[in-house]
Formats: sequence, structure tokens, C-alpha cells
Amino acid sequence: ADLRRRLTGQGWTLRDGVTSWQTIQRCLPGHHVLHVLAHGQFKPGELPGNGTAYLLLEHEGTERIARGAVDRVSDDEIIAGLAGVHPLPQLIFLAACDSARRPPAAAAATGANPFVGLAPKLVSRGVPAIVAMQDLVPMNLARTLTTDFYRNQFAWAIPVLFLRLKHGQLFSKPVAPRQPFEPEMVLIPAGEFKMGSDPGPGIPKHETPQHTVTLSAYYIGKYPVTNAQYAEFIKTLKLSDLGEAHARKPEGWLNLEPPADRLAHPVTGVSWRDAVAYCRWLGEQTDRHYRLPTEAEWEKAARGAAGRRYPWGDAWDPACANVGKDTTAVTDHPSGASPYGCQDLLGNVLQWTSTVWGTQPQQPDYPYPYRSDDGREVANPRALPAQARLVCRGGPYPFRGEALRCTARSNMTPDSTSSRTAWRGFRVAMDIR
Repeated sequence: ADLRRRLTGQGWTLRDGVTSWQTIQRCLPGHHVLHVLAHGQFKPGELPGNGTAYLLLEHEGTERIARGAVDRVSDDEIIAGLAGVHPLPQLIFLAACDSARRPPAAAAATGANPFVGLAPKLVSRGVPAIVAMQDLVPMNLARTLTTDFYRNQFAWAIPVLFLRLKHGQLFSKPVAPRQPFEPEMVLIPAGEFKMGSDPGPGIPKHETPQHTVTLSAYYIGKYPVTNAQYAEFIKTLKLSDLGEAHARKPEGWLNLEPPADRLAHPVTGVSWRDAVAYCRWLGEQTDRHYRLPTEAEWEKAARGAAGRRYPWGDAWDPACANVGKDTTAVTDHPSGASPYGCQDLLGNVLQWTSTVWGTQPQQPDYPYPYRSDDGREVANPRALPAQARLVCRGGPYPFRGEALRCTARSNMTPDSTSSRTAWRGFRVAMDIR
């Protein structure tokens, strides 16, 4: 009772009942570390390189087996149980006998499966790091290990760290707060979405066929980059830099200052190379990996996994987008938000992406289905092929209705004069690291 009071007073949550594998599975989702203090066994198989590891936990109870009785849970049962846990723990600490034991080293010469035993199987299942015991561990030493957790103790039957991360980093470093000049970002979860359109009236061939694309998780700007945000970038440049292809003055600015009444409007008149330079600068200022979104990332952020025609649904609504005679503040149309909360995707400004269209304006060199590994995504912007045109997404304020569907595509050269119109801007993306 005294221990319970002390633990709860320190903020611990205590759960009563049997310590079964099923109980652990139910409690595990959302936790970063699983520390197991239990008896363990490894039983070699009849063939070289075979064997089964067990944790001795408690049984939930049946008509035949008493509740709390010993339950020898095999390594395969543990692996199967983890299949329903998402995300997996970053670290599993097995203070259990034989939990790191494998067949004799000589078995490797027979070509036996190296992932035999509990800890190796957990590695193969995808757990980033496992600490486990190679031999029998007396209870007093297991207790000491639990208390000290690697403070100059070496009598625990030699703990072994199984690590599958090349960089060896279990947890991300603390994320620095968003700076006042940084765009607000939205997380787009990993998974499939419908890209492109089915053939039909008014649908160009380069927009078809509709197909399924799977993307990893990423961040994308909630809004296009504004004049105020871009001004921070311009302030860091030397006057001699202005006029160069990588740092030109935006549309409508006086000297180096944006119009005071348009600070929340999207920045316009920036070339593709200008946008890339801004992303590079923003990353240097914040230690984050900013870049332009691919056209697939832009489209998923706009229409969601189900493939909406417009960010807000399948019916055109002029109140959800700026289709006026000039740009408006990026926050002026919240009803036009996508399923993920991104705004100002259609109307206001056409937006650059990182995706290469090709060299001819009417016919893409990279048709659908979209593939990120076929050359349309250039890893280094400086290596952009000569005469290449880039995909633009969204649609500017002079457009209306059907022309502003999420799947519409256009293209432009990265730094031509015509690319610096009064209705072309961009939003940023960021990798998850």
C-alpha cells in the first residue's frame, strides 16, 4: 500500500490484474518503451539453427486453466501480437532470462535463419531497438538492472543491444518552436490516395488515368507563402543579388518592401528558382528540411485519400476560393479547407511544385501513372535538365469552377519572364526526420 501511494504520488498509473500477453498488448499502443521483467526460456530445436524463445507470463484464465496460471508465450505469439500495435515501441527492454539467446554460432555455417530467438525476431519485426539477456539472470540482478539501467553494472549476463537503426537515434531531438517567419505546416499521414482524373469531357489526356499512389508521411504548408514571410528572406540578401535568377524582387514590391496592405497575401511573381532558394534559406534558418512539394504531395493534401474534386467536396462553391480580380489574404477562405486542413489550394495563386513536366508545354515527358522514381523528381534542383518545365498546381484567381479542380495541371519553365506573373506563388513542404 505504501509503494502504491508513493508511485501514484509520482504520477505513475498502476493497473491491477494478471500480467498476461493480452494485457500488455492492450496497454502498449501509444507508449515508446516496453520494459518487461519476467522469466524467460530458450529451447533449442532438433535441427541446427532452430529454437523457440518464451516469456513466462500469466494466463487470462479459461474453464480449463486458472486465471493467473503460468502461460509460456512463444516468440511467434509475441510477434503475432505486435502486428496489431501501431506504432511499435521505440525500445523493448527484456529483463528476462534467455531473451537474447540464439542457436550456437556454428549454426550460422549451415545457412540457418539468423532471426531465431526472441530479440532477433523482434528486430526482424521492425522494433528499432531491443535490450535483452543472453543467459540466466538472478532476480536480484534483474532488480538492480531495472533500478540502475546501465549505470556501471556489468554482471547482468552481459546485456545485448539489438539495433536496426543505422543512425542509432531512437528519439528525435527536441523540435525547436516555429519561428514567427516560418509558414504554418500541416501533417499529411502516410497512405494511399487517388491521383488524376478518369477520362471525360474537358479532361485533358495528361490528367488521366486516375490511379492510386502511396506516399510516406510529410508536412506541407497550410497556406501559400505570404509576402510577409518572403520578406524575411529578401532582407537577408545583398542588393547585388537582386536581379539574379535565384533572388528576384517579387511582383508589386517597392524596392525591398512588400505593400503594407498585402502582407498576408501570397507572394507572387517568383520564379521556380526563387521558390527553391527561399526553401533552402528557410531550412538554413530553422534546421528543418524545407522544399517544394511534389505534385503528388500537393494533390493528396488538396483532395484527401478519397479523391475529392475540390478540397471542400465534389461540387463547386465560389465562396470556398478566391476567384476575383486580384489576390486576397491566404486566410480569407477557411471554408475551402481540404480534409487535412490546408487552405488556399485553389484560386488566388497557381503554385509551383518540384515535379518535372518535360520539355514540351502540351505533352508531358512523364505521363501518368505518377512514379517518383522515373526521373520526374530531381533530387538536386541545381541538376534540373536543360529546357525542363515544372508542374504547377492549383489555379489563379482569374480561373473559375471546373478549371480549378484539384487534378488540373499546368507547367512553366523555371525562370522565364512569363513565369513571373501576378498570380503564381508557392507553398512549402517538409520531410519528417
